[in-house]
Amino acid sequence: TQSTWGFFVFFVIFFFWMYSDFGNGSYNNSRLATIATAAAGVLFAIGWLLFIDGAAYATYIDDKVSVNFVCSLPAIGITLVFFMINLMDWGQLSADHMTYHGDNVALKARAFLVFTSLAALSCLFGALYVFVTRWVHPHEGDPSPDSLWPGIAIVLQAFFVLISGLVYRLVQPDS
Repeated sequence: TQSTWGFFVFFVIFFFWMYSDFGNGSYNNSRLATIATAAAGVLFAIGWLLFIDGAAYATYIDDKVSVNFVCSLPAIGITLVFFMINLMDWGQLSADHMTYHGDNVALKARAFLVFTSLAALSCLFGALYVFVTRWVHPHEGDPSPDSLWPGIAIVLQAFFVLISGLVYRLVQPDS
């Protein structure tokens, strides 16, 4: 996990360096957008690879606590949130009835954004809940885990996919 955090710190420093050097105050710079989009894809892939690694490790060591479908629900939910955030037309947040045909377009867009934000936080807290209840403090009568890594991988997966979605949304031009 130290190499993962090292990569994340490197990514943040590199992103701000690229912004200050090439962006000239604008996120719409094509080189910055290309690099940040690729970095968002890398973060997304790292998140899912961590989840797969945690599940495979639990199977490999024959852990008493396995990674089952319930453990993957936060991962599936945060991936849906990734798509919901990035498929939204952000120009609708300040829309008027002349630009977009229909009533209350801005209100509907803002409600969708609030729902998506709440879903993202719910998935992140769901991953923490699964980690705590299955690996840190299992219920009475449940077996104690041999390793905390599968639970940590579930939480890191949710975090990395959420960050990748936000980075990807940040560098996209307003549509």
